Amino acid sequence: MDHDLFPADSPMSVAVDEVRDSIESLQDEQRRSLTTFIVLDAALTAAAVPFVLGVWLTVAHEPYLLAVAVVVAAAACVMALAAHRARCGETSAAVGWLAAGNWIAIAAGAFLAPTVWPIYPIAALLPAVVAASYVRQDQFRWYLAASVTVATSTTLLGLFTNITSIEEDVPEWTFTMLQAIFVPIMTGAIGFLALQNFARVRLLVTSMGDAYDSVRFQANDLFASRSRMIAATDRERRRIERDLHDGTQQHFVAMSMQLAALKNQLPPGAEELRAQVDRLRDDVKAAQRNLRELTAAIYPPTLSQHGLTSAIRFIADRFTTNVTAQITNVGRCAPDIEAAVYFTCMEALQNASKHAGPDAHVQIELRRDDDQLAFVIADDGPGFDVAAIAIAGGTANMHDRMTAVLGTLTIESGAGIGTTVRGNVPVPKRE
Repeated sequence: MDHDLFPADSPMSVAVDEVRDSIESLQDEQRRSLTTFIVLDAALTAAAVPFVLGVWLTVAHEPYLLAVAVVVAAAACVMALAAHRARCGETSAAVGWLAAGNWIAIAAGAFLAPTVWPIYPIAALLPAVVAASYVRQDQFRWYLAASVTVATSTTLLGLFTNITSIEEDVPEWTFTMLQAIFVPIMTGAIGFLALQNFARVRLLVTSMGDAYDSVRFQANDLFASRSRMIAATDRERRRIERDLHDGTQQHFVAMSMQLAALKNQLPPGAEELRAQVDRLRDDVKAAQRNLRELTAAIYPPTLSQHGLTSAIRFIADRFTTNVTAQITNVGRCAPDIEAAVYFTCMEALQNASKHAGPDAHVQIELRRDDDQLAFVIADDGPGFDVAAIAIAGGTANMHDRMTAVLGTLTIESGAGIGTTVRGNVPVPKRE
């Protein structure tokens, strides 16, 4: 969600900040947990180096032991690099270096002491468990496949091969001790990771739930605010229409009557004056027509006085293009619903008049089905690409009006198939 879409102190901006803060908090917690785990894993791996050197000094002076010690030390260094990447916030790279160091250490251990094979499959699966929280889904599949491959290989290596002769030189209790120490450590590490993953998921769900509730609350508040604004606008439209009808319109009527009386009072032979009076009366009548058209555009008297059915029939009769209307008596609805449907239909008809062409035919349908008020405005004009035209101007007004009364609006069009505007608004069931 783009933070710049909302004013700095707007309710929606606050909700966006809450979502962002929750995500950043979760990312910081993940970074700290990953760093801690990698440091512990690196320390455990580094602790194996003096063990191998001790075996080389005291029990078996085999050159391969020094090589194994070097490899294990290198694995610990790789894990230290992974810890550094985790501290820097490069979690995905940190998981990669951790996996590399972990598998290097496992390979060295399997070569040195294959008889302690129960340790290796558990250790080999650690990168997959870690990666589950830090990498993409496609990357996790790779980590899982690699972990399973390493675990299977080291298990088979321990069960069916005998690469070194260290088992002959080192007492059997040593390997038993290694298993007794490292198996609980490895299983404990997996349990720790599982607990951390659960805590992170729980935190994420809680944070996202709180953020969702906040966004939903703000969205409902914005919706209610927009509905109140549209309703207030319509009330103001009705007030202006009444003022024009009861005030200015009556002045024009009185002026016309006064001019008629003046004409009757003119003496015989004042034909020029009578002609001027007639022209003035014609001007007054033209002004009255313009005023009626203006008041109808602001808020049609027919809508407020007789309802939606009469208002839609009125505009259908006055429409210049060929119009076929199928209008049933929908009865009276709430003023905001009647206004929303009327002005949406008016906008659709005006668009058809402008863009469908003079020879286009327009079909108007208005019906009330149980608890739904539905309308359709369809023309057989050239049509247009709906996806290529952004919602703006009249189209945005139609969507806003339908949304404000919990209605829906769909616009279907295409080259050569005309344009169809469909709307549905929930209304109370008829008694």
